[in-house]
Amino acid sequence: MWNRRRDEADAFFKEKGVTIRKARNNDELYSGKDTDAVIIKHCGFFQHALVLAEAVRAGQDAYCEKPFAETMSDAREALKAVSGF
Repeated sequence: MWNRRRDEADAFFKEKGVTIRKARNNDELYSGKDTDAVIIKHCGFFQHALVLAEAVRAGQDAYCEKPFAETMSDAREALKAVSGF
């Protein structure tokens, strides 16, 4: 199923004239020197905050969808990452 979603996103951006590099996991995504930004749409609906924190710490710009966090501690972890604390 996730391969299908990656392929759908790739086709969408190709229609717009944009080439994207698809990744199978976060480590592969963040290791790419050509990655400018990431879009976080995670299957674990309440894990967006933790994945956002991970992306920011890997030096990525990020767009993150809601629902954002299940707990305030997860939300604070993301805030800490984006604030640079």
